[in-house]
Amino acid sequence: MNEFMNDKSKRKYEVDIGTTLLRLLEISTRNQRYIRTLFERQLEIESLLKGRTESDLDEHFRDKVYDIENQIWELAKQDYHKLLDQVLDNKK
Repeated sequence: MNEFMNDKSKRKYEVDIGTTLLRLLEISTRNQRYIRTLFERQLEIESLLKGRTESDLDEHFRDKVYDIENQIWELAKQDYHKLLDQVLDNKK
């Protein structure tokens, strides 16, 4: 990848930044929905295996999903900042 980015030849690469950002937003939104749905289903199945009925899934269940999302958000934020630091730091 560095070879591609540091190529000093006169080749030009055109990128539509707006379209790229919208595409990344679309993918990010889809991934967020996908992960949230997986966690919800996993917690539902886990509860059902413990003998609870669907009507037993209450606020505690939603709180668990919320807690998991917060943990993921914090970890993703840390990963993002590490990646951004690596991208912006040309010395490494």
